[in-house]
Amino acid sequence: MGTGKSTVGPVLAAHLGLPFVDADTAIASLAGTSLAELVRVHGEAHFRSLERRFLEEQLADPSPRVVALGGGALLDRSLRLQVLQQGTLLGLRASLSLLCRRLSTDASRPLLTGAPLESTIRGLLVLREDAYAEVHATLDVDHLSPEQAALRLAHLARQADLLVAAGKRSYPIRISRNVPSLSETLCSLSPTSTLLVTDRNVAHHYASSFPAWVDRFTWNTITLDPGESSKNEQTLGLLWRTLLRTGLDRRGLIVGIGGGVVTDLAGLAAGTWLRGIRWLAVPTTLLGMVDAAIGGKTAIDLEDGKNVVGLIHPPSAVLTGVGLLATEPQRGLVSGLAEAVKTALIGDASLLDLIEAQQEALLARNLEVLEGVVRGAARVKAAVVSRDEDEEGERRVLNLGHTLGHVLEVSGGFSRWTHGEAVALGMVAALRVGEAMGWTEPGLACRTEGILRGLGLPTVLDPGEVARALPLLSHDKKREQGEIHFVVVERPGAARTERITLDRLSAMFLRAAGA
Repeated sequence: MGTGKSTVGPVLAAHLGLPFVDADTAIASLAGTSLAELVRVHGEAHFRSLERRFLEEQLADPSPRVVALGGGALLDRSLRLQVLQQGTLLGLRASLSLLCRRLSTDASRPLLTGAPLESTIRGLLVLREDAYAEVHATLDVDHLSPEQAALRLAHLARQADLLVAAGKRSYPIRISRNVPSLSETLCSLSPTSTLLVTDRNVAHHYASSFPAWVDRFTWNTITLDPGESSKNEQTLGLLWRTLLRTGLDRRGLIVGIGGGVVTDLAGLAAGTWLRGIRWLAVPTTLLGMVDAAIGGKTAIDLEDGKNVVGLIHPPSAVLTGVGLLATEPQRGLVSGLAEAVKTALIGDASLLDLIEAQQEALLARNLEVLEGVVRGAARVKAAVVSRDEDEEGERRVLNLGHTLGHVLEVSGGFSRWTHGEAVALGMVAALRVGEAMGWTEPGLACRTEGILRGLGLPTVLDPGEVARALPLLSHDKKREQGEIHFVVVERPGAARTERITLDRLSAMFLRAAGA
């Protein structure tokens, strides 16, 4: 309250050519009294219920408009996440001294009565800190006129894309058709120095562009060997020694430019260097764009275990340029499509329809279609991670196909199958198991196998290969007391987990493979 939402909102709406709605005015009209009187007579809980009803009505109306919300309107996190999914949420921030000056003569604020003003405002800001951080962008308004603020908000609204909501660790996913520019993001982060982490394949195509990407900022580059074989403790040690040699301090920044291996290593190095520094993910592969770069999971492999050493360390932003896919080898592109199918199965039936209908366009690298798939998959993953960042529940559904897929990868020495190919086989097995148990709607396994084959992904499970890989299930990072949280797809877009013992799941996988 007091940041100027009701003043700036109409100016912004006029600039955008949209209608403007002020929540407090609408609620007062609905109640037939002032907000101060409403709270005095009926209490804050009643006011919040009217506020929620108003916002739900706004969300149910798809027509575009600018809405100024009360300062406490989105303290309910489920409602806040719904707004982040359906619209662009911008925050205004003012200094404590400015808020006190503005609010000291305003008698219409029912939550500011009965206590010293400055301590009340300070207390509210502390209580609401995490909620206020979960916005697409925040604008400091201390030295801005309403017109200046509106122009900057319009720019932020045009730039706003997806958001992973994680309190003060929230971060945007910016998706564009072209190669992304790091310059604006670097300006907002103001790093003392920057380390670019990439691999030889990416450097071959884009190293000459790095100076333009990072603009005037000080930077160094480390180029790794490409492929899963680099995702180990030796490479992580090399990154640490490079960070020590270049003197990257706590205000420094690591930028991972590459596929999932590069972003995993860059994020893990950032999370462990000086007990945690900032980093950016710039995925250059489809697998990275739809999955690996989103969510903050970082890890390395051990000889018999995939992603078994790591931590969750969210990036400051994910910058995705679909144009970068022009240089990805076809096998890598197809591998990434497996993760897109997985994401559609667990969270978006319409995305599965899109992939099924546009297989030829995807394989031909139609950028418009690819952007639609990347955006759809990223939206699902961002929403899931926002609800369960630490994988204590719902986030486990993102592991569809990975239980068997990971052990097939490991048993094949990380060379027989790409990650996406192994996940495709894992999905086939998981859906067959789901149908056999009566958990999955009949026919979904067959439909999915057809989509995967059409994309050029493997769908034939070799019983001998599955049998050789199954002992490695004991190293699965999702196991708990001899059980695994097995992902069940009930129907496209709806998934859950079932706890199954390792022995029982192994037997199910063997039957799914025809053994």
